[in-house]
Order: sequence, then C-alpha cells, then structure tokens
Amino acid sequence: MAAIAKLKEELDDLDDQLKVLGGHIMFLCVKARNKFLEGRIQHDFEQRQAHIASSSDDLKTTYDGSVSICPISAKAFWPYVQDEDRLTGFPDKKYSGIPNLTNWIRTATIPEREIHANTLLHDLNNYFHMIQT
Repeated sequence: MAAIAKLKEELDDLDDQLKVLGGHIMFLCVKARNKFLEGRIQHDFEQRQAHIASSSDDLKTTYDGSVSICPISAKAFWPYVQDEDRLTGFPDKKYSGIPNLTNWIRTATIPEREIHANTLLHDLNNYFHMIQT
C-alpha cells in the first residue's frame, strides 16, 4: 500500500510538472507568434504610412512610424474578461498586455466621453431652466 501511495504521489508531482511545462510552452508559442505578428503589422503600417505620406506632405509629420500592439489573442482575451484568474499562455497578467490596453483605451476615449458628458449636462441644464421658466 505504501508503494502505491508513493507512486500516486510521484504521478501527481509529474502531472503538476507537466502542467507547468505545458503553460511554459504555450507562453513561448504565444510570445513567438506575437513577435511574428508585430513584424507583419508594423510592415503593413509602414506601407500604409508611406502611401499616405506620399499623397500629402502635411501628413508626413503626423506619424511616428510605429504602431502599438496588444500581445493577447482574442481567444485568450474573452475568457479573461469573464474570469480574471484565467490567462492561458501567460505567466502573469502583465505579460498579456491587458493593463497597457486598458490604459490606452482610457487615454483614447476619455476626451470624447468628457465632451459628450459635458454636452449632455449642458442640454439637461438648459431643459431644466426651460421647465423652471
């Protein structure tokens, strides 16, 4: 019985090691895929930038020549949205790019949201004063 328990314990340890190695392999695959995709996206961006810049001299100074890419796939992102502890292929949340993407979304959308909110409040204030009158 002791030998069976020992073998079962060793089997559990090997299973845990296999899960860790599987996660590490998946992380390396995701990292390699991201590097490849970043190169393709950057190349496509540079081609479009060159086409736009050649058509207008004013736009040449608009672009800095680089594009920011979130390293997480949609397949890995959507389960994360529903369960923050589940990040397949990433050892930690920061490797997924989600914190950077979240900050970028806030930075990109807050000015428009603020303008929209101010306009809405201004209109509501006008309606309120019309009702009071």
